[in-house]
Amino acid sequence: MEILEKTDTLTRVKVAGREITLVGTAHVSHESVEQVKSVIATEMPDRVCVELDERRFKSLREKSRYEDLDIYKIIKTGQG
Repeated sequence: MEILEKTDTLTRVKVAGREITLVGTAHVSHESVEQVKSVIATEMPDRVCVELDERRFKSLREKSRYEDLDIYKIIKTGQG
């Protein structure tokens, strides 16, 4: 692995002849969102990979579960 560029939030590496750009983010930061959008628009990568912690992954996978909840039943039974 060869490091091509490294800043506080961005690292470019070359692995097996392929260039990989890693963008460090803060999930609640508007600035991070804008940087990621800019890198994707500028680089036009073949792939975009996102690291998610388990909680965020579950919330994405189980989205329909939350959409189907009966909020009145939850409050009535004291689960809310």
